[in-house]
Amino acid sequence: MTTLAALAKKYDGIDLGYVYVMEYKFQTKASSKTLYKVGITKNQPIDRMLEISRSFFQVRRYVPESRLIRFRKVPDYYKLEQEIHSLLIGYNYKFKIDFCGKTEFFDIDLDTLIDTYESVVPLIRKK
Repeated sequence: MTTLAALAKKYDGIDLGYVYVMEYKFQTKASSKTLYKVGITKNQPIDRMLEISRSFFQVRRYVPESRLIRFRKVPDYYKLEQEIHSLLIGYNYKFKIDFCGKTEFFDIDLDTLIDTYESVVPLIRKK
């Protein structure tokens, strides 16, 4: 584990961003589906989650239940996200509707997703 102070010193002037996992529960009259989104943001992950929910609402007039599962602020966030996506490619979910953030959703069990995330995204400890 790396401390935030060590990270700040090592990556002074280097771009940092969040790699996150979000859960979305989509429901219709006939069924429900739980999907997970793995993505990156420079802003707070909760803001990104609300942005996606708002965009979905604009298309469907419905807001799916959502929650943050994991998020970490790290260097090389784009590379780490791509690595997770490549490991999960067989679980990729394609929406038939268009909304902001519709890519990078996965139809996978949570334990497998968390194991993948934890194996790729380093844990940075606060001192």
